[in-house]
Amino acid sequence: MQFTASLVILILLAGGLPAAPPTVSREDAAFFETRVRPVLVRRCFDCHGPKTDNEAGLKLDSLASLLTGGRSGPAIKPGNPDNSLLVLAIRHDPATPDMPPKSKLPLAEVADLAEWIRRGAPWPGQRPVRTRVMPATDPDAFPYDQAARDHWAFQTPQPVHPPDINSARQVRSPIDRFLLARLEAAGLRPAPETDRRTLVRRATFDLHGLPPTPDQVNAFLDDNRPGAFSRLVDRLLASPYYGQRYGRLWLDVVRYADSNG
Repeated sequence: MQFTASLVILILLAGGLPAAPPTVSREDAAFFETRVRPVLVRRCFDCHGPKTDNEAGLKLDSLASLLTGGRSGPAIKPGNPDNSLLVLAIRHDPATPDMPPKSKLPLAEVADLAEWIRRGAPWPGQRPVRTRVMPATDPDAFPYDQAARDHWAFQTPQPVHPPDINSARQVRSPIDRFLLARLEAAGLRPAPETDRRTLVRRATFDLHGLPPTPDQVNAFLDDNRPGAFSRLVDRLLASPYYGQRYGRLWLDVVRYADSNG
């Protein structure tokens, strides 16, 4: 399928695009990694880490978890440490349960956590998450915050008109129009088409994470019929190796391990 071929080309080209600008300054990232994350791991993860039962329904292993909070509400209010439950708890404020319950953190660690929240709770690699508590009377209420509800996977697909471009002769599918429009807007020209031997290697590495066998390379080089690349991609997608490659990535996301599942 031409659409499938263009989709793979889009994936291959994406690797060469410039990275998105960081959302956390170097100074804030260094502060978090040296003075905040170690405190969370050392002092909090026994009860509120990724592999615990999460006392009070509270996890402290991600920015989203802190913003969502537990049964008492969001754990932090970025920019406002004095009204953040986490800071009140580690200060052993009478209005909140004490954290840790049997001893207080050193004053320097309390100050570091408060300073981090005052800076806006910058967490490298994670963007601030918008959260909204759903009222009990809302007929659509369910136990997910607004950020989860806004995820693209839950949005109704809408028709999109491919943009008009100047180099229409290079279009093989509607996806090409989006790629070429971005290139034209940046004043760039598409790279020349690569040779077929390189193309089969790129596609196989991207979809299987392995190099093609000599027989696979020769079979593609010998296929001079129209749609040869589409057929190659379809074969790669139908292979168990494709599932194994991307299954590893998704299983990392859900924190699966062969040790304990």
